[in-house]
Amino acid sequence: MLHADRSVEGSLANLRYKAEAENSTYEKTLITISETSKFITIYELVTILLIIGAGLCGIAEIAKNKLLAYPGFAVGGVGVTILLLVTIEPSIMVGSEGMFH
Repeated sequence: MLHADRSVEGSLANLRYKAEAENSTYEKTLITISETSKFITIYELVTILLIIGAGLCGIAEIAKNKLLAYPGFAVGGVGVTILLLVTIEPSIMVGSEGMFH
C-alpha cells in the first residue's frame, strides 16, 4: 500500500502529491500577502505625506508665513503624485504584475 500510485489514499505518492499541492498553495498565498503589504505600506506613506503637507500649509496660513507653505505644497504634491501613480499603474510603484492579475 505504501508504494501504490498517488490515487491510493495513504500511499507515499499520494502524500507527496498532497504535500506539494499544499506547499504550492502556501507559496501563492505568501506572494499575495507580500503584494498586499506593499500596497498598504505605500498608502501609509501617502497618508503621512498628505498629513505633513496639510499641517505645514495650515501652520503657514496661521502664521502668515509663505516660506512654510512652499514645502507644504511640495510634500503634498509628492503624496498626490505617488497616490496617482499607484492608482493608475500599480506595477510602477510596487514592482509587481499588479494586485488584480
